[in-house]
Amino acid sequence: MKSTKTISTKSDIIEALHSSFEEISTFLDTTPDDIFYQRIDDKWSIAENLDHLVLSNKPLASVLKKNKLFFLTFGFSFKGSENFETLKANYHLKLSQLGPPPNSGFSPKNSKDTSKQKFQENWKMIGEKYAPRLAKWSEKDLDRFRLPHPLLGKLTFREMLFFTIFHNDHHLRRMRQLKENLSA
Repeated sequence: MKSTKTISTKSDIIEALHSSFEEISTFLDTTPDDIFYQRIDDKWSIAENLDHLVLSNKPLASVLKKNKLFFLTFGFSFKGSENFETLKANYHLKLSQLGPPPNSGFSPKNSKDTSKQKFQENWKMIGEKYAPRLAKWSEKDLDRFRLPHPLLGKLTFREMLFFTIFHNDHHLRRMRQLKENLSA
């Protein structure tokens, strides 16, 4: 993934999202089927981590195509967006203070009932939606329109995209560690 210190513009975001989706796809291609659903110490399996990422990325990729009038419900930001590193630090602080948000709707559902191939297809399909939909958004609109986040409250679109980038990376690190532990 692109160095997170330089992610700020729309083109940086598109590049980082593309890289994130590609890295996870490559990881999945090299992950043996026999460990895809395995858990260690009640930690989410690779399938459950991926299910969570699909559940959290799909709504954001979908909402990017909505008419901007839809977002009036969430109000406007007049202060702009936090930078990538500040948002990431704020998220980790809230997470350490409050823990994961309960019943946010992003917990894995029926991961064992979905084939690895179907997960991979869904992941690639979602990833392909970001760039063309983001292309229609101006830099100003990314800092103006907001969405609710279950832990951080209302975030600008830019902040929500920043979150998505580091959230995907966080779960990829978890999946890599799990794969390493299961392959040992």
